[in-house]
Amino acid sequence: DFYDVEVNVSGTLIHIIGSHLKAMSGATNEQRREWEQEGIINYMDNLGSIPIVYLGDLNSFFPEDWGLNTFQSGLGYSPLSMMVSPYNNPATGGDYTAYSSIIHNWIDVYRTLNPANWGITYPNPTYKSRIDFIYVNQFLASEVINSTTGDTDHALTGSDHLTVDVFINLS
Repeated sequence: DFYDVEVNVSGTLIHIIGSHLKAMSGATNEQRREWEQEGIINYMDNLGSIPIVYLGDLNSFFPEDWGLNTFQSGLGYSPLSMMVSPYNNPATGGDYTAYSSIIHNWIDVYRTLNPANWGITYPNPTYKSRIDFIYVNQFLASEVINSTTGDTDHALTGSDHLTVDVFINLS
């Protein structure tokens, strides 16, 4: 499931797209996440060359992340490999070039601004990991100021995940 909200900021339209990709491990669920992500990427490409923020519980791992419980959980890397590193990478499942955007260049705002921090968003002791993300495309990448995880007063209110926050200069 995903939604698209169009926001007008001083005459510039920005699309904010939120998604919740299929949860749980296993080959069937991982395949479903791949299909969902491919559809969302195609949708964003069809919007054209415009500013986009893409965020949500993507139930997948960022291909540049290390350690944690990424391999034990079985969620996989493929949906996010489609976003940021579609090249052939055997460690994260292969080549996703055919499924990645032909228009947008994405950055993971938390990892870009916090390269040495885990950024855990799923604090379950068994599967402690980062599976919630905020991405921006090339129109907003240079405007990202800060990104944090789980540091708000109500970080676990209403969810079993921690929050991901971003501050973007839209002036």
